[in-house]
Amino acid sequence: MRDPIDVRRRIADAISRYLAEHPEAADIEQGIADWWLPASATPVSLDEVREALELLVDEGVVEKRLLMGGRAIYRAAHPPGKAIN
Repeated sequence: MRDPIDVRRRIADAISRYLAEHPEAADIEQGIADWWLPASATPVSLDEVREALELLVDEGVVEKRLLMGGRAIYRAAHPPGKAIN
């Protein structure tokens, strides 16, 4: 059985690495699951990706913006004073 906390942290770390390499990247949960996370022998669920993203939001690493229709998009959090596009 997989430890959900370890899985969430592993996914969060992978997302953080992706954002370090692609600082202007932004996507919805499904896009992050499909494109940002490396292929793995252990598939991850969309719920696990969502939990990892919320962890990163709480840590101030990622910002979540709600789009019209209620969909959320995630991107790297920018320091105060830095212009965001």
